[in-house]
Amino acid sequence: MKLIRNLLLLLACSLQFARAQVLVVNYQLKAGNSLLQLGDSFLANGKWYRLDVCKFYSGAAPISVGKKPKFTWRLVDFSKPESLIQGFNFSRKTEKIFIGWGVDSITQETSKFNGDLDPLHGMYWTWQSGYIQLKLECTELSGESHEKNGIQLHIGGFTLPFKSNFMEVMDFRRQSKSGNDSLQIVLDVAGFLSGIFEARMEDAKASNKVLTSADLQNIKIMSPSKWSNIAVEIWQKNTVVKWRQ
Repeated sequence: MKLIRNLLLLLACSLQFARAQVLVVNYQLKAGNSLLQLGDSFLANGKWYRLDVCKFYSGAAPISVGKKPKFTWRLVDFSKPESLIQGFNFSRKTEKIFIGWGVDSITQETSKFNGDLDPLHGMYWTWQSGYIQLKLECTELSGESHEKNGIQLHIGGFTLPFKSNFMEVMDFRRQSKSGNDSLQIVLDVAGFLSGIFEARMEDAKASNKVLTSADLQNIKIMSPSKWSNIAVEIWQKNTVVKWRQ
């Protein structure tokens, strides 16, 4: 009887495995054409910066007709190499999927605050403001050792007009049939910061304000605001998603 029970258990596990498929996602940073890690220096808007902090929420969900997407969210933290490769389980019948950045409103409202969504990770404001979708912190380097201004981008907000998440549709079934079920997602940090600088200049021009060099290099976005919306658009423009060959 024990042998039969073990065989039935093995068969059940095999059937479950046959119904499931894993999407592997590898996350990277770059500045221009060079890959970037925490502690590296890079050039943006004519200034050199050191990358101190970069972490954000990314997730995936199957697309089902007539149903709202149910995301699995992971905290991608570049101070923790083990978080830079994530696996997401899908049924083998799944044809298309959403890849998302920034926790969606449904999860924001129903979160059990466990796992990667635990506020102890330092990625949560309040129930009104919700999760911090992305933290990017850099220090401007002046000369070889003198540290000057800093950049702190804490992007969040999940309700209009400060919604700060985005997603893309990927053809999962076609890729998995060809034996390719691995995605590479790369954020261009230098391009992101340059986009923020340009947006601040345009905003100042529209408001007839004069920005000093210090205004441009010492940037803080620490709560939901119009800058959350602007920043998330720039984040999306500087994020490249592709199937790994």
